[in-house]
Amino acid sequence: MAETQGSVTLALTGIPNAVRVALATDDSHGGPNSAVESNWIGNETSKVAPYEPSYAMPMTGWLAFGASVFTAPNGRGTINPMSNPASRFSAGCVLALLLFLPTIVRGQRIPEFDLGASHLELSGPAEPWRFVNAVGEKAGTWGFESGVLEGWVYPLKVFHDFSLAFQMEGSPIIFPGEQLIRAVRVRPQSVDLQYSAERFTVTETLFTPRREAGFVILLKANISAPLRVFVRFRPDLNLMWPGSVGGQVVSWNQEKRCVELNEPTGTYSALVGSPAAVGGTGVGYHPYLTNDQPYEQIELRVGVDEARRAYVPIIVTGGIRNIYQPAATYDRILKDVQEFYAESVKHYADLDANGPQVITPDAEVNSALRWSQISLDQLKVCNPYLGCGYVSGYGSSGTGTRPMYAWFFDEPNISERAWTEVGGSESMREAFRFIQRYQREDGQIPHEVSQSAGAVDWFRNYPYAYIHSDSSLWYLIAMGHFYRFTGDRAFLKESWPSIRKAYSYCLSLLNANNGLPQIPPEDWGSMETAGVAAQDSAMAGEWIAALRATAELARAMDDPDLARESERREKFASDSLERMFWNPSLGYYDYGMSKAGDKVTYLNPTIGYSAWFGSLPQQHALAVLERLATAEFLSDWGERSMSLADSRYNENSYQVGSAWPFFTVAPILAEYRYHNAVQGFISWISMTRLRMFNARGAMPESLSGSFYRLLDNGVPHQMFSELVAMPGFIEGVLGMDLDVPHAVLHLAPHMPPRWPEVAVREFPFGQGKVSLELHQRPGRLNSDLRVSGTSQLLLEYSPALPAGAMVDSVKQDGRPIPFEIEDSGSDVHVHVHVNMKSLQETNIEVDYHGGVGVDVPWQSILEGDASRNLHVLSTSYQNGKFRMLVEGRPELEYEIRLWTPWQVADATSAENINRKGDWTILRVAAPTNTKAHRDKAGYVRWTVVAAMQSN
Repeated sequence: MAETQGSVTLALTGIPNAVRVALATDDSHGGPNSAVESNWIGNETSKVAPYEPSYAMPMTGWLAFGASVFTAPNGRGTINPMSNPASRFSAGCVLALLLFLPTIVRGQRIPEFDLGASHLELSGPAEPWRFVNAVGEKAGTWGFESGVLEGWVYPLKVFHDFSLAFQMEGSPIIFPGEQLIRAVRVRPQSVDLQYSAERFTVTETLFTPRREAGFVILLKANISAPLRVFVRFRPDLNLMWPGSVGGQVVSWNQEKRCVELNEPTGTYSALVGSPAAVGGTGVGYHPYLTNDQPYEQIELRVGVDEARRAYVPIIVTGGIRNIYQPAATYDRILKDVQEFYAESVKHYADLDANGPQVITPDAEVNSALRWSQISLDQLKVCNPYLGCGYVSGYGSSGTGTRPMYAWFFDEPNISERAWTEVGGSESMREAFRFIQRYQREDGQIPHEVSQSAGAVDWFRNYPYAYIHSDSSLWYLIAMGHFYRFTGDRAFLKESWPSIRKAYSYCLSLLNANNGLPQIPPEDWGSMETAGVAAQDSAMAGEWIAALRATAELARAMDDPDLARESERREKFASDSLERMFWNPSLGYYDYGMSKAGDKVTYLNPTIGYSAWFGSLPQQHALAVLERLATAEFLSDWGERSMSLADSRYNENSYQVGSAWPFFTVAPILAEYRYHNAVQGFISWISMTRLRMFNARGAMPESLSGSFYRLLDNGVPHQMFSELVAMPGFIEGVLGMDLDVPHAVLHLAPHMPPRWPEVAVREFPFGQGKVSLELHQRPGRLNSDLRVSGTSQLLLEYSPALPAGAMVDSVKQDGRPIPFEIEDSGSDVHVHVHVNMKSLQETNIEVDYHGGVGVDVPWQSILEGDASRNLHVLSTSYQNGKFRMLVEGRPELEYEIRLWTPWQVADATSAENINRKGDWTILRVAAPTNTKAHRDKAGYVRWTVVAAMQSN
């Protein structure tokens, strides 16, 4: 008998306790109709499955087999001997093939492996409105804890409204997954959604390999009887906004066990399937989806034994002609999912271990800061047309194709400090290079680049690419800080042509009469509203900061002429900002000037960035900060984009009323700069709580201005909201400012009285690392600084002590050293300079007596609540009296805790004065005569005065 090559296909019907086998020959020895059928029956009752899977095994042998399925009327079959040799051989091989059955069945599942417990895991009861995402660099799936998801292989949207439904054998009830969702576990590398019914539990693990054009969903079932799983979704196969393709076709591939999505040009495609599938719909064209079943459906079968030891995979892959091959990706994910998962676990573990380690007494704060670097890293996207960069965020696109902000913006410029301070300098270089790649010829920095820009003429036909006229200002500011933070002159040299072009573009915007940028008619300034003003004050403050950065970069590049020019322009711009925009009657800055030269009084918080950057005179900066700390601007979940006092305020408007962490970071850091660390800490702690508000582990973009809830069009996982997290701790609480090119470390910590100790370890300092530990008790502040990997360091150390404290001594490594005192009224700073050129570590101990520190406990709020927490507008100590200007709701009582060795002899607007250890507890409420003066937030203002008496 001549040797032939072919394949054996074994057809199995998934019936309880039974296996049906059918073999047919299609070679020259037997012809296509020669067959052998057999039912291997384990009991007397069985049901015929509506879909019958087949599994193909390549082989080289004496003959090839085809497959058919025979169902006897009584559910039983017989082995029928055939007359030709091939058929007799087939019959003889049935038992041998059945010996291979366990191996074949295992081939459709993935053996169970450890998903990796993590200290970073965030878990809890599932809440259907919470956002979840599991993303890689080329694909991702996201949606809600209800289990309703959408799938992307960039730049393609594959499907939306993905969900699961379940049916136990013997039960007529089909349970939609949304009814059974009970718990969620979020890890950096994956998300578990857990469904639970009375007789079964299914865990759905969402996982996207880091560098594959697809993702996988792993199902792990705990069952006592076979389970049917219905995978439902609405197909899209469409480009991300604003691109589009038409004529989508959906079909069922029986051999691959998947739904195939195609479109007429053959450019784009996708697969959604599972080797455990017993069948699927694939109705053809979308209009044929009925109202009764408006989705495609794939049915999976899960047996009891296999459920104990294996995952059932659902694999989604995307195809782009000559770029992504969906079938090859599908097979690769199926074969190597455990290796891909292990790679992702290692990536995030390394990221966590190698980044700065923050240790505070508050476990929630520690977790929030550790997740910051995870959240940022998850924003990396490698688009097949555009290259690798960092998208702004993830959010549901619903039935459309715009996934919130999952495309490329200039946002890394704004968020640069967040990246560098979590140890992501290399990621920031990659982000800068992406931005530089799409810098316009005239130097303008791109504001946004859709992921479909490679498939549509984005830069010519759409107005958004360069619509933000301040993008180049932020680029210069970011470049200046990045060089100061890293000391990376090689990258500065590489980027210098781009920096010069951006600077030239900024010059092209200047109004010759005032030296400030003029907003092009159809462009946006510091706010995303065209035509509001021709010049705006916040953009003027950005320009001053950009000029300061440019001067520093020019000096580093040995360009003294540019440095001097930038300094001259900075002086001119600063004078113009004050002359044109400061409004004495408001005690605040006007938003801008119209084309006609009229003032535009548009109360918004963006001028807070100018206060943080140091672009404003101190007295005006203090006035701005006090205003931004009032309830008209500040909610319990962040700064509103417009004051409640402004007639244009709209609580649900994206631009004129919503509350943003992005707007909150500038006042927080400026509060620390100008010595109101009490309110700075209150606001910062409130921002860290947002890490668990919606998408677990991510920071949201915008919330309602009036109620504690995510804005309907707010992004649940947003890049620039991370600016409030690590920078709030590093630059705010620790007061850390790096000047690596000059080997200077500035430290001005404001230790919260409630924290006896805090530490940051392995924080980057150029090519080296610094570690700082702070310990405090009444009368003493102890600092330990360790340096590695750098040959010299000048430490400028100026810690804040409680208001009214009197310094007794400052010692370095046990020896007294000279110091200077600065009393701001709200705190006392000690200034010392330490040259660590020959030291690897040092201890600085400050001893003092007296003083008053302040802590305001947070009053918890629930989603949908209005603001209720106390605002501390200012504090001061003078002549034995400690004063606090506060705002609160008049119907509420607040607790203020004073950390002081002194006694409170008397206090106004305070009752129930109690002493507990080092703390004096004041219970305060608004005086009766203030209750008629509620603002639009329902808050009133009053002063608390405590007369202090030393023991």
